[in-house]
Amino acid sequence: MIKYNKMLLLVVVLFWQQSAFAQQKWSLKQCVDYAIENNISIKQSYINTEVARTNADQNFASMFPNVNASASQSFNFGRSIDPTTNVYINSNINGASGALNADVTLFNGFRLQNLLRQSKIDYSAAKYDVDKMKNDIAMNTVANYLTVLFGKENLKAANDRVAITQRQVNNVKVQVDAGSLAQGNLLDIESQMATEEQSVVAAENTLRQALLDLTQVMNLADVAGFDIEAPIVDIPSQETLTVPTTAINQTAIGIMPEIKASDMRYQSAIKGVTIARGSYLPRLSAFGQLSTNYSSISKELDGAPIFTGYAPNGNLTASGEVILSPEYAVNTKHTAFNDQIKNNFNKAFGVSLSIPIFNGMSTKYSLERARLQEQNAKYSVDLQKQILFKSIQQAQIDALNASKRYEAASKSVKALQTSFAYTEKRFNVGLINSLDYNTTKNNLTRAESELLQSKYELIFRIKVLDFYMGKPLI
Repeated sequence: MIKYNKMLLLVVVLFWQQSAFAQQKWSLKQCVDYAIENNISIKQSYINTEVARTNADQNFASMFPNVNASASQSFNFGRSIDPTTNVYINSNINGASGALNADVTLFNGFRLQNLLRQSKIDYSAAKYDVDKMKNDIAMNTVANYLTVLFGKENLKAANDRVAITQRQVNNVKVQVDAGSLAQGNLLDIESQMATEEQSVVAAENTLRQALLDLTQVMNLADVAGFDIEAPIVDIPSQETLTVPTTAINQTAIGIMPEIKASDMRYQSAIKGVTIARGSYLPRLSAFGQLSTNYSSISKELDGAPIFTGYAPNGNLTASGEVILSPEYAVNTKHTAFNDQIKNNFNKAFGVSLSIPIFNGMSTKYSLERARLQEQNAKYSVDLQKQILFKSIQQAQIDALNASKRYEAASKSVKALQTSFAYTEKRFNVGLINSLDYNTTKNNLTRAESELLQSKYELIFRIKVLDFYMGKPLI
């Protein structure tokens, strides 16, 4: 029973969490933050950044000495070399050796130092790449968020038109029933009502698609019940529209991460030329070694030699007499492992100088490639600046056009609202027919829709320009 209650509680909690998620209304900041956090491309860029950081750490560590230990165990049968005496013997030998080696580069044309500097520059470029991707995702999210807001306002306006038309349907029906208007007027206004209801369906579909587009930009897995906050959105200040393009461009060059990333890669290419040039210089390194060995056939004296007598040594005196030499018996024993390790201990150190003279022209062509890469990186910087300037030019034209369109749409709506109010009064008293009424109402509907579209387009275009000026999107 207790286990059943726990499972029931878990189901209730999960259901509550899902319900809370479905009822949550997302702000623009929440949408942007979620989109950035869950974007796969940004996650991959973070990995690339970590790879660049690891490369920089490795290049820093390469400036320290290399230290390696080695050990070996050998079993030799038959004629072989005794590792402790380097003498050929015909015996089974069990040998062992160990060594500790170290080497350090003292000078190699400053390649290590320049490689470290280059990898740090590459790391900075990778971080700017991440910032560029974040900006792109944020911009797309803002655009889709504003599209949803437009969809909501458009749907509200469509519902409002349905309510107005419904009142007219009721009013005309009363007049038709009273005999003051012909039946055709009612049919016309009911036809208009069907058109307005169709507009509501179209607005609902547009809003539904806009919500789907936003959730896809955010990489939101569960879109059921997703909705956003609908704050009152006013037209922001349009002072950016009067700023010269060159001034906006100058500001953007100093803050846009894509420019910084391309400039970092240009600096990296310059370091690449320096690294390649360093291959012409000599390489100086120092090394040291500690070693020892052991052999199973190693022998040592066991006590003092014992005198055993005299024996001819093969030589004669001037008178022809045999010369005798004393002989000694020598007792030996196996040298202990610890003694061999101590006695055979060897230390060595030295320096090594390598001077490049001819290496198949590889250094020459490496330097040539590095110079070409530097030139290409410089062109990439120029290209990024050119793309940025053209984008700013286009953004400024788009913003100016959107401003003019919004201004014209505002005037059109004001004029048509006045016209429609006058037409509605005349229609209510039977001075004009339903055809004239519907024509005026449809003109107002189109103008209001145009005003809504131009409003959100202008908001987005101004935000783009402000972004190039260093102002945050949200």
